[in-house]
Formats: sequence, structure tokens, C-alpha cells
Amino acid sequence: MKDKVHEYLKRIDKAYSLGLIGKDCLSHAIIAHDDYCEINQNGYCNCDPDITIKTDKGDVKIDSSGHLLEDKS
Repeated sequence: MKDKVHEYLKRIDKAYSLGLIGKDCLSHAIIAHDDYCEINQNGYCNCDPDITIKTDKGDVKIDSSGHLLEDKS
């Protein structure tokens, strides 16, 4: 049986394909799962984690559809 891909990995892949994550810079993904998320007990992600991509060109927050999250500050 093929392993399921965690939904948050699909979001990062979509952000990359949309050009939100640069191909010409170093990137570091920070995935902040909820406390109740089963991934914290080596299970499958069942939350809507906050995703921040840190790059040498700045930080990008990704929404649940893989698009850029608008900064409301």
C-alpha cells in the first residue's frame, strides 16, 4: 500500500510550483502543528498547521490552499 502524502506537504509543493518559494534561494520550512495533531505521536497529520517558509529573501506564510497568506499587520 502506498503511503498517503501529508496535506501540508502538498501545500508546500503547490507554493513552490506557484513560485512563492524561490528556486534560487535557500529555504527553510517551519511547520507548526496543533497540540492535538496526531503527527506529534508519529501519526498522520490531522490539523491545519501554520506554514512559514524562511528564505534569504524574506519570510512567506502559506495558507491552506498553498497560496500566499496576506500579512494583516
